[in-house]
Amino acid sequence: MISSVEIINRPQSGEYKERIYDNDSAWKSADWSWVKFTNDNYDEWCGHFRGASYGAAISTSRNEILVLTSDCLYLLDTNVGNIIEIMESPQFKSITVSPQGDFILADSYHIQRLGKKLATMESINSPVEMDSIVFKEWVNDNLLIYCEEFTNWTRKLELQLNSKTWEIKILKSV
Repeated sequence: MISSVEIINRPQSGEYKERIYDNDSAWKSADWSWVKFTNDNYDEWCGHFRGASYGAAISTSRNEILVLTSDCLYLLDTNVGNIIEIMESPQFKSITVSPQGDFILADSYHIQRLGKKLATMESINSPVEMDSIVFKEWVNDNLLIYCEEFTNWTRKLELQLNSKTWEIKILKSV
């Protein structure tokens, strides 16, 4: 079973066992991302994913992995890394996983939580319209988020998403 994922630079040929994850689509970029997977027994192998790298996260409670690239959002199982689903041309730019194991994604304007499938994203309401969303760090069950207020780009905000209540509150203007 896969226990960790890490975005890496292109490895030397032969450094890892390699597996290519591509999407059969006419709209493919020339970019590739590399993710190092580590199994419970510390075996390491590398996945090549179509698109520029935006992030990867593992949820042990869901037994799933999300890999986000500029071309696709890949949902994999943690047993052997098989593809469960692929979403083409995602608008997402950031990904994280809550302490409870929920996948959270953001595009430039919205934050969403993954449901049972990639097509069942649940929007998380915000007290302010957001732009340029950046996930910073987890502090216990709270995700710190930086953003700009939409249409008022001089107002930079620090927000907090509580992963138990799914409420976002404004902490301060920065």
